[in-house]
Amino acid sequence: MSPLCDRPGCNGLASATFVYDYQASTAWLEALTLDAHSMAHDLCDHHAHTLIVPRGWARHDRRSVSRLPMFAPDADEPSTTEAGRSGDGHACPAHPLTG
Repeated sequence: MSPLCDRPGCNGLASATFVYDYQASTAWLEALTLDAHSMAHDLCDHHAHTLIVPRGWARHDRRSVSRLPMFAPDADEPSTTEAGRSGDGHACPAHPLTG
């Protein structure tokens, strides 16, 4: 059975994992992972897309472009979310779970 969204009152199917690091004031959205971790929360498409982090925090979406709901898969386009880069091409800080 697929995991459900961790947002209270939502029973949508999870499609992304939200991970954060308080010390670095950084949050990451990643492809859904089934690894349990105290700083990881599963979110449905709606809650992943509308996620807002606290003022002063960085938010990095590391999901592949083809999985984002606003983009259709296009084999001719290069990926803009290569490992270690945010969608805008700037280097991202190390991820707390994967380094």
